Amino acid sequence: MTLYYRGRVLQTALLNTTVVKSERELDALGQREPLRFEIETRIYNSLGSLDERRRFDACMILNDTSAGRHAMTTAGTESAFIASLDVVKHQLATINQLLTEVAYNSKRYAKGIESAENSKLLCDLALEGHVLYRNLVADNIARSSAADDLLKSEYLQIVSARHDAVVPLEFVYEYKPPKQGAKVCKNARQALLDGHCPANCVPTDSPAEHVCPLGFWGLRKVIERHAHDPSLVHAGIVRYEHHDPLPGRNTLMLKGPSLLATSQQLPGASAKQLCKSVQTAWNGDVAAVGKWSEWKNTVKTKKPVLLVALPHADGEGTALSLEIGGDIIRSLDIDEHYVRLDPASPPPLVLLLGCDTANVATVNAYLSQVQVFRQAEAAIVLATVATVLAKDAATVAEKLVDRLAATAKNSPNRIGEVLRQVKREAVAESLMMALCLVAFGDADWKLN
Repeated sequence: MTLYYRGRVLQTALLNTTVVKSERELDALGQREPLRFEIETRIYNSLGSLDERRRFDACMILNDTSAGRHAMTTAGTESAFIASLDVVKHQLATINQLLTEVAYNSKRYAKGIESAENSKLLCDLALEGHVLYRNLVADNIARSSAADDLLKSEYLQIVSARHDAVVPLEFVYEYKPPKQGAKVCKNARQALLDGHCPANCVPTDSPAEHVCPLGFWGLRKVIERHAHDPSLVHAGIVRYEHHDPLPGRNTLMLKGPSLLATSQQLPGASAKQLCKSVQTAWNGDVAAVGKWSEWKNTVKTKKPVLLVALPHADGEGTALSLEIGGDIIRSLDIDEHYVRLDPASPPPLVLLLGCDTANVATVNAYLSQVQVFRQAEAAIVLATVATVLAKDAATVAEKLVDRLAATAKNSPNRIGEVLRQVKREAVAESLMMALCLVAFGDADWKLN
């Protein structure tokens, strides 16, 4: 299949794919053959706004091959290549373990970007991330110009068309691997704030004398992510996006009412402090809800522009559920009534942090909720590729909300650049959980 997206031709790994434009076409398709399809990704219903949009330098499609192997298809300006994700399974697993360690010991990593703990963390991540770089990028440069496009890209789109967890490609490390016991570069904090390393500071020898946070893609590139529908189990349908940013309708509000919901596992004092911070940062009333019926009514009456949710997730498949204030809802029951009921109102920004008291829930249980909120009309869903300990969840959310609002107010850039800067500044301040932050949705939205 050939997919035209934002003016680029992308050779994808989506096989036997049917494209539909309306629910009527879906119904007709179902009458001709058993309706056993899944929404794998979304494409835009209009090409009229292409001039208003950024051009991605490269696109990566994560999917299974016809032989059932996990693969990454990368498309650049003039070519494409396929690389196996099976060869980096160990690295991906190790990165997830390291991120879980950060999530459950956040105070240990809050002692400064150049602390011994952060030096070891970043070195460990860099070693695994450099293996990703070699296998997924460097090994393919000689045979495809798309690999070179990927290496040089600043704007990268990642589409996940598989059922398993998000592949943490934000941790690809393209600098030279650090030596054992290497320290964080002395210029790291300023480089993060500036957005680039001094020319004479980039490591050229292997092993490198130091590790640099800006060697990681997640702090280096603007990354736009899209994910498949986790509630269905059969592959095949690509649907047209119907809540994408268009000229005259491309701004998310930095002022207005917000909704806050937290798990009963979160201490009450932490929830109250978070509520105050959201109100200050977003310049509007905050409705703190403890039941899903209250959540639904708030969306209907107040039309919140920001949804901050720190729920506890449980189950899998059709049994996936979310808990707030002790009240549980099936994820399948979350629709536009819980996110954006009025199509005329701006779509909200959603901050979705998994909240856990112990290592009980899986990362999949949280990340599987992302597309539920995207389908219900959320413009952007911010999530983490690691669960957050309940006692730390409010602190992490508070800092992210504050930083997001402050950065957006001082920047005319779109949300992709704003989020990248938020992550850089948070890591510079030793909030290492920001490394785990990923965004799903269109990076072209603006904040105002």
